[in-house]
Amino acid sequence: MFDGERLQRALRERGLSLRQTAEIMGLSEDVLYRKMQDAGDFTRNEIQLLRWGLGLTGAETEDIFFAEELA
Repeated sequence: MFDGERLQRALRERGLSLRQTAEIMGLSEDVLYRKMQDAGDFTRNEIQLLRWGLGLTGAETEDIFFAEELA
């Protein structure tokens, strides 16, 4: 399950705006915002671009995009 709060935290920690992040991914700011609000799924390519662009570790990527849902 996608964890938008963790992604937002990662952006803040790296000093990146939503606009800068969207540019890294080749998306519009609006599309990225909607995806972050869980209105759409991230593609494999988009996840790879985010991992590269933000310098995420494998563990961070797992935590953000594949977090287990807590009961």
